Amino acid sequence: MDLIIVKGVKASGRHGVAPFERENPTELEVDAELSYDLAPAATSDSLGMTIDYTTVISEIKRVVEISSHSIIETVAQSISEALLQLGADSVLVRVSKPAVAGSLGVEEVAVEIERGDV
Repeated sequence: MDLIIVKGVKASGRHGVAPFERENPTELEVDAELSYDLAPAATSDSLGMTIDYTTVISEIKRVVEISSHSIIETVAQSISEALLQLGADSVLVRVSKPAVAGSLGVEEVAVEIERGDV
């Protein structure tokens, strides 16, 4: 299985159950793995034969910045749907809330979901 991996995408959005999370954007951090046959791109050396990672980053930021959800599970689902639309066979998406983790005194608060032809 071939993978396109993007880690540490930071974007701010209004996601959370608490009122302050909805009033002021908070930063989320997103990692994504997209399974996709990279052989045609590797053989042809053509960007047109793969999923451009800059497009992946743009889609992640778009979902985080434009949408508003109560829980990060829904954010991860929305990101997964957007990335599958790019042509990935399956995606693994991890969404974390660094500020919440810090306020709770833990290293990380995150969800990870896998969607598509798993």
